[in-house]
Amino acid sequence: MTDKNILLIVEGAKQEPRLIEFIFNKLFPATAHYQIYSFKTNLYSLYNHLKKHYADKTGEIDLDSIDLIGVLKEYSKTPSEKEVLSKKYTDILLIFDFDPHDSEYNKSTLTNFQSKFGESTEDGQLFINYPMVESFKHFKSLPDHEYSNRDIDLATLSSGKYKSLVDNETFQTDLRKYSSEDYLQIIRHNITKIDYLLNTDLTSKTHAGESSLIYSKLLDYEINYLEQTDKVHILNTSILFALEYNPNLLH
Repeated sequence: MTDKNILLIVEGAKQEPRLIEFIFNKLFPATAHYQIYSFKTNLYSLYNHLKKHYADKTGEIDLDSIDLIGVLKEYSKTPSEKEVLSKKYTDILLIFDFDPHDSEYNKSTLTNFQSKFGESTEDGQLFINYPMVESFKHFKSLPDHEYSNRDIDLATLSSGKYKSLVDNETFQTDLRKYSSEDYLQIIRHNITKIDYLLNTDLTSKTHAGESSLIYSKLLDYEINYLEQTDKVHILNTSILFALEYNPNLLH
């Protein structure tokens, strides 16, 4: 895996970078080559930025014509951020939140982004957390046999109480105390849940280079589930970048 040099473009400035660093340190301590760029806002704000500065005369955005790295270089405010974006990478991974309670929530925006960013070695692979990155810790125990059916209602998200709910229910709030086996179990739980919800096999699809199809189907599933129930299935896909980094991780 030493031939991989990864750029991770993430939503937050604290939680996502910490999680990524702990995962690399625990699972790939000797082989990790990566840089993290924090966008510091969500996908809906990114879309609004693109619409403001890169829309055509009709006000529409052709995502296929957008050079995301170039956009982020223009958006970046510090020399260190521009330096990170100027390096050469074998893979680009994007980690953002579903955030259905956001006032700018738009399912078309999400599906367009998921369709555009479906290959890490090209434009980048998008991982959407449901409902947000804190879902990583939403385990009452490990193993957690209730996880496959765990969801959260829109009212709780809108009230801003989800993060405190996770802190109250999780088996461990401190990421520093997670072992490598804990991380592997969390990866397995999320894979198992995706397989259960979509009746698929994410691991074999990842080996076959077809994981982007699964993430698109998962987004469609979550959107439909939200519209039908006002709930979101708890899922953390950001940790699954480890499976893209090493498809043999669980073997």
